[in-house]
Amino acid sequence: MPLVLRGREFPIPVVLAPMAGVTNIPFRAQCRKFGPGLVYVSEMVMAAALVHGNEKTKKMVAFGPDEDFRSLQIYGSDPEFVGKAVRALCEQDIADHIDMNFGCPAT
Repeated sequence: MPLVLRGREFPIPVVLAPMAGVTNIPFRAQCRKFGPGLVYVSEMVMAAALVHGNEKTKKMVAFGPDEDFRSLQIYGSDPEFVGKAVRALCEQDIADHIDMNFGCPAT
């Protein structure tokens, strides 16, 4: 059974896990080269860091020009920061899919 996100169908219902320091633009490019048809998620990013405009975090939510489906995971335990981060990502059209992690790591 395919995975459907925002009306787009992915034939293989697998999403690459977001890994801090690993699932960056070059890594995702290699994954697409050798495993097309999956959803590749950016590094997991802290909601509060996004809200505060942390420069390193801004780079972590960047996508390559050939990434036609942009997926990222944000984490945080403060609903206010998580809400603000998601709102900013949506308003700036940064991602097509946002995975929200409320427990890893505990903040």
